[in-house]
Amino acid sequence: MKDYAKIVKEYYTLKDIGVKNFRCPYLCDCEQSVYPQRIYRQAETHIGSNYGEKVRVVVVINGHGQNPHDLDNHRKEVEYLDTLPDIELTPQMLGIKQVLRELLDFVVPDTRQIHSYYALTNIANCSLEENTQSIVPVKMYRNCFKYLVDELFLLEPHLIVTIGSISSSALGKLSEVSREVIDFALGNDDMAKDTYETLIQHTKKYLRTLNYKNGTFSYVLNLPNPECQGAWRSFMAYEMQRLSYTATNLIYPSTYSGLIVSHP
Repeated sequence: MKDYAKIVKEYYTLKDIGVKNFRCPYLCDCEQSVYPQRIYRQAETHIGSNYGEKVRVVVVINGHGQNPHDLDNHRKEVEYLDTLPDIELTPQMLGIKQVLRELLDFVVPDTRQIHSYYALTNIANCSLEENTQSIVPVKMYRNCFKYLVDELFLLEPHLIVTIGSISSSALGKLSEVSREVIDFALGNDDMAKDTYETLIQHTKKYLRTLNYKNGTFSYVLNLPNPECQGAWRSFMAYEMQRLSYTATNLIYPSTYSGLIVSHP
């Protein structure tokens, strides 16, 4: 199995964007865009200690107020969440936990350790220092976008899960509704007409394909923001189970025989 953490660390060093050697060429531009506020410089990606063991899932969020921490410390911080009761988690991290338990139930031996089996990255890896709940300016998203795409390419996810409309929009210009996704939704001849019409509608709304320049691709599952708790509870109750069935069959259709289809 590849050492994805090592690969991403080497990329940070090459681009001078690691916490310990941060010389991002966009730093001045980003600092000017938030002045007179200040920014936290770089929060490196969380790559779970078991990432890639069974399946590769990357969650993309629009986080707030992250202190600078390197990849190893971020891993310890995120995997520690598995020891906490749900009531102590933020709405966003609880939502991620709920979704990943749905998606990885068939392949992860113990979903009580779910945080070690995925990667977590931010669409803007620097954040505002003074107001941890503020959304950063659009310019910071644009400056980080190339690094985000590079990270996704290096992590080779079977599935990318975007949380919230900002994260979904960030990848929207590179992703598209996949014909394969629609064909899969229509593939069950025994399914009632109203059921598969609903499935196609949900698939078009939530499931897309992100294509890379080398011809490989990842599936993208665009989800609402768990911080909007009423809408999130409705989504989990009425839509997540069907989307989970479609997504899991796309990324590992032969789960019960132990075969995982690799994209890329």
